[in-house]
Amino acid sequence: MAKINYFEMGAGIPKVIYQTCPSKDLISDEIQENIRKIRQLNKNWEYCLYDDADIEAFILEYYGSQILKIYKKINFSYGAARADFFRYLLMYAKGGVYLDLKSTVIRPLDEVIDSDDRYLLSKWDNHSEGKHPGFGLIPELAEFERGEYLQWHICAARGHPFLRAVIEQVIYNIQNYNKFNQGTGLWGVLRTTGPIPYTLAIESVKPQHQYREAYFYQEFGVEYSIYENKYNS
Repeated sequence: MAKINYFEMGAGIPKVIYQTCPSKDLISDEIQENIRKIRQLNKNWEYCLYDDADIEAFILEYYGSQILKIYKKINFSYGAARADFFRYLLMYAKGGVYLDLKSTVIRPLDEVIDSDDRYLLSKWDNHSEGKHPGFGLIPELAEFERGEYLQWHICAARGHPFLRAVIEQVIYNIQNYNKFNQGTGLWGVLRTTGPIPYTLAIESVKPQHQYREAYFYQEFGVEYSIYENKYNS
């Protein structure tokens, strides 16, 4: 397996918010407004937006050419899978708060993140009367109550062992990808880089490391999509 640079775990979750996009020149007005909202609610936090060119430069700087080559093995048409892999690399090396571009915050992160937090884990509010009934109940994760851990937001200290375990699993999946086993399209992403390996890797090491778990919306104050109320999806 490719060698992953080691990053010592930080003392807390840094006050930096990260998001990614294919190109900074192609961001819709709604997304730009969401970014303004996030920054307005978190004025004492740094905000960083990475596009495709930034991502490759980051991987080369922090992980080297071998990991960049593995990242590029993901077909360019599978942007979601590339974004998955990058967010794990970014958060392991830097720490902070990662949010998908369509995701948002509903209150200041300073009200949510404690000084002694090292990792915030959450799952869908997916019971029958919940905010997202049935979400995340993937057959491969049936043994775990409420299914997948959410990775459209990640709140972590730099160098957290959860992320190292996830990166190792995702690298293995990419290097050993078989469309007949892992599938293509959405299910290929879910099984190769997405919430399935994310959840399985964390569960394999979870008892050994510090974390806090809660509902993402009610307790962590993050929202899956700015389009949910608009399109009811």
